[in-house]
Amino acid sequence: MEKIWSREKIWSRATFLLLLRQPFNAFFDIECMPSPPRILLNKSVILVTARVEEGLPFVPTVFLNLIFWSVIARAQSLYSTTICHLIIMGNHVHFIMVVDNPESIVRFMERFKTETAHAINRLLGRKKRTVWCDDYDAVPMLTIEDAVTKIAYLYTNPQNAGLVKSIEEYPGVNSWKMFESNELNVECSWIRRTFISKLKTFSVSLSHQKDIANELVSKATKKHSFTLSPNAWMGCFGIKKSETEIYNARIRASVREQEASLLKTKKSFIGQAALTLQPLNKSYSSKKFSPRMYCICHDIPLRIGFIYWIKGLLSKARGVYQRWKQGDFSIPYPPELFPPRFPRIANAIVY
Repeated sequence: MEKIWSREKIWSRATFLLLLRQPFNAFFDIECMPSPPRILLNKSVILVTARVEEGLPFVPTVFLNLIFWSVIARAQSLYSTTICHLIIMGNHVHFIMVVDNPESIVRFMERFKTETAHAINRLLGRKKRTVWCDDYDAVPMLTIEDAVTKIAYLYTNPQNAGLVKSIEEYPGVNSWKMFESNELNVECSWIRRTFISKLKTFSVSLSHQKDIANELVSKATKKHSFTLSPNAWMGCFGIKKSETEIYNARIRASVREQEASLLKTKKSFIGQAALTLQPLNKSYSSKKFSPRMYCICHDIPLRIGFIYWIKGLLSKARGVYQRWKQGDFSIPYPPELFPPRFPRIANAIVY
C-alpha cells in the first residue's frame, strides 16, 4: 500500500479505484478530526475561499481596488505563488491557485488577510477589529472538468449575486480582463497601510474616490508586479500547451452560457454605478455557510478514494502526535500535512 499511495501517484484515477478494493480499516480511523483539514499537495490545483465575519466591506471603489491590487502584488512578491484566476466580492474572495510550495500559499493568505483587514479598519476608523473569519478553505480539484467548472463559477459570482449582468460590468478586483486580453503582468503601486486614513464619509462619491486613489498613489514610491498564470492549472493535469486554448474557450463559453441563463431568471441587477457607491460599513449577514470539503470532484469513485486516503493520513498523523506527546520525536509528521506545534512536555520534578 505504501508504494501505491506515493505522492507521485496521488492523482492517478486507477490508483484510487485500486484503493476501493482494499479493506478500508487499513487506512481509516473513525476518530479522525471532525472537520476536513486543509491539505496542500504539491502540483495540485486548489480553490481558495476566504470570508469576512460580517458586513460587505469590500466595496469596489477606485481606492479600495487600488489597495487590494497592491496587497495581492506585494504578497505575491514576498511569497511566490501561482495564481490562475481571482475575484474579490463584497464579503469574500476566491483564488484559483497551483500549489508549488504549500508554505507559500499559507504565507500569502496570511499576508493578504492581515493587510486587507488593516486597510478596512483604517478606512472605517476602527482599531483591533476582526474583519476575516479565522480560517479559509483551500480545496483541491481532482479533474479537468472540476477546474473548468469552478473557474467559470468564479467569474459568474457577481451575476449570480444579482450585482451585474456580465463579468465585464463588475467593477471589483478580478482577473477576467487579464485573462481575456492575455496581458498577464500589471504594475501595482505599493500602498503601505500607514498611507490609509479614516474616511470622512463611508459613502464616497466617484470624484472623491479618484481623489483618494490619486493621493495614495502620490505617496507610493515603490511598485510590485503582479503576474497571472491562467494556464498553469492545466499542467497539473498533463494538458499540452497546444491544447490550452481549447480549455480556455470552454471556460469562456461556460461563463457566457451562465450569464445568458441568469438574464432570463434574474429580475434585476444592482448595476456597476450603484455598487461603487455603497457604504463600506453596510450591515449584512451571510446566509451561505458551506461545510469545508475534502476535495472538489464530480467523479464519485475518485472522490471516495481521495477522502479515504486523506483520512488514512490523519490517522497516521494522530498516531505520530501521540508519540510526540510522550516525548518521542523520532517519527516525522506526514509530509502532506502541516504539523501542529510541538506539545509542551513538563520537566520531571525530583523530590
